[in-house]
Amino acid sequence: MHCVYPDMRRLFAALLIVAALAAAQEGRQPRVLEVFREFDRLAGQPLWPGFEPQNTAVEVFDGADTYLYHHPRPPEGFRALAAGIFVFSGQHESVRANTGTEVNGIPTATAEISRDSQRSNAELASLLIHETFHVYEKKAHPNWAANEAELFTYPLDDAGLLLQRRLETLALVRALQAKAAPDAACWTVAALLQRQERFAKMPPGAAAYERGIELNEGLAQYVEYQSIHRPAALTPDDFPLEQIRQRGYATGQVFALLLDHFAPPWKSQIGDTPLDSLLREHIPQAAGACAFSEQDAAAQREGAKREVKQLVASRAKRKQEFLDAPGWIITIVAGKEPLWPQGFDPWNVANLGNKEVLHSRWLKLGNSSGTIEVLNHASLTEAAGAHPLFNGVRKLIVTGLPQPKITEADGKVTVDVPGAHGSFAGAVERSGQTILIKLP
Repeated sequence: MHCVYPDMRRLFAALLIVAALAAAQEGRQPRVLEVFREFDRLAGQPLWPGFEPQNTAVEVFDGADTYLYHHPRPPEGFRALAAGIFVFSGQHESVRANTGTEVNGIPTATAEISRDSQRSNAELASLLIHETFHVYEKKAHPNWAANEAELFTYPLDDAGLLLQRRLETLALVRALQAKAAPDAACWTVAALLQRQERFAKMPPGAAAYERGIELNEGLAQYVEYQSIHRPAALTPDDFPLEQIRQRGYATGQVFALLLDHFAPPWKSQIGDTPLDSLLREHIPQAAGACAFSEQDAAAQREGAKREVKQLVASRAKRKQEFLDAPGWIITIVAGKEPLWPQGFDPWNVANLGNKEVLHSRWLKLGNSSGTIEVLNHASLTEAAGAHPLFNGVRKLIVTGLPQPKITEADGKVTVDVPGAHGSFAGAVERSGQTILIKLP
């Protein structure tokens, strides 16, 4: 009986999806239902010990509606589409990013796929595998996390550190591609030496950030890609200078793949050990480090210098382009109490220096006066304290807006415009297409 039950459960789930597809309106069957069916198929694979994605609630916004699957207690506003599947008209407030969170008290994987029309159903289903792994991580490995505050103070303008990061990437790719075990070992050692030297020169928090992302996101990407047999994402070209977080997904995945090679039982041994540290423990002791050629080192050195110069020059340009965007401008200036970050998309932020951060997709700020959310639109924050974001925000600027609706009633100022919605106790000043809201 116990051997048959999981197969019966998966069959039942597949039948639910088929029923939902049949029940959908003729002429437009929501693609997300096909993605759910593919997700159930991928979830039946042995991807990680103790990880059961098919038993995890999933929430998806497809650009039109929000869907819940495997969720026992949908929030108000969701209606039954078929057995086990619920739909909400529009984008529900609980889905803002691809992550693991709680929806109505239930641990839930959320995904926003409205801009993913070019991805196959299998790729979108593997994304749900990634996000359900986050739900698993939060329960089974709560210390697999990175302090996002470190992302904003990461030392980006040091060409020497960037050179060692580039050489580490080159060595990791060569280790993964090596045909012979000794070559894989020596290039792995070369990568770990570059990392050891680089981390010794960096603030401890910045190094911990990389390792935390590799555990939390790198292993989720490892499981995601394994589910559809997709090759590793890291290439010799590496990631752009500022994409520290994105690179951590790829390096974490590579460390996991190398651990598969050097220490197959590693998943049961990992605990909270950083992936690079665990890998170092399992490299053959006799392995030496492969040497980079002079040509490799020179090319990476010149590239690192060039990238750092371009970064410094681009910051002023990006700010000016943001300020010059045609349309209306809303500026909110905090009073004695700063605005505090309540949500943002770490994939889409850029530290512009001078305590300014450009948010290109999502930001939510608030204090005792009220809150504002900027979604699918750019905004700029100016810090209230030493940290660019986490000591609070003194000023928020949103540019390039259509004419907003500003309502003043009962001491409250309400902002309603595509891209930005909020309400504060404050005073409004208008000048042409610029609206200034001053908080108490």
